[in-house]
Amino acid sequence: MDPYHTLFHCLLTHSHLLALSDQAKLLVILDFLSRDRIITMNAQSLLKPLIFDNDPAIMSLLPLLEATDSDSKNKFIDELYQVIDSRTEDVFDGLFENTGIEVAKHASKSERAEKDLTKDRSLIYGEVEFGSFSQVLRKVCTNMPPGGVFFDIGSGSGRGVMVARMTQDFDACVGVELMDGLADLAENIGEKYEEGVKKDLHTGLENRVEFYKADFLEFDWRSGSVVFANSTCFTDSLMAEIARKARGMGKGSFLITFTKGIKCEDGIFELVEKKR
Repeated sequence: MDPYHTLFHCLLTHSHLLALSDQAKLLVILDFLSRDRIITMNAQSLLKPLIFDNDPAIMSLLPLLEATDSDSKNKFIDELYQVIDSRTEDVFDGLFENTGIEVAKHASKSERAEKDLTKDRSLIYGEVEFGSFSQVLRKVCTNMPPGGVFFDIGSGSGRGVMVARMTQDFDACVGVELMDGLADLAENIGEKYEEGVKKDLHTGLENRVEFYKADFLEFDWRSGSVVFANSTCFTDSLMAEIARKARGMGKGSFLITFTKGIKCEDGIFELVEKKR
């Protein structure tokens, strides 16, 4: 659905909006946008405190909303996404305040050295960056209904899982990690989420986060609506194993890989997009 249809419908059909307070107007608009999947339910939940606090970042969007020209509506959606991303990244950064990328890199490097695994390039630690990965997920998930399961295979300290959890409306976001130290870091992040952030996501979904210490080739992730592999350092043989297992994924599901893709010649997979 055209996102601007929703906005015009709110403003032109529901004239009583004009009599509402600025806060109430924005809350109603967010509800419509969430219902039409223009924004996620998680985004709606995370923005509500900003509206109640009259935060300038979101309250300044109201004039764009009340304008009648299409350019203003375009700008409203674009700037609303910026506010959503900023707010969500703030919450995300709070979760990882004491578990930065350098902490995770050190845990991975130390364990590989201790277990004499330094020559296994597939175990080299890599992480996702919040902004770029959230954009990938937004593109993939825009037309997906709420629910389903996200899997990060080789999930490290849990950053990819938590980007998915904070930005999309999956019932569950699951990480599978072989390295003990990284899996322990992810477990700690999951506990912080359960104790703090989860209560702010009043979406009607389960909003589960699960981390497993396991070899993802032996773990069944084929039920995932979206499966992600940060595969930059994966060997060709490992990519072939992932492709073989991914053949069991359901129709309409997505597999996201970084740097290295899987072969799509047999018609089982359709390459949706490839981008540097």
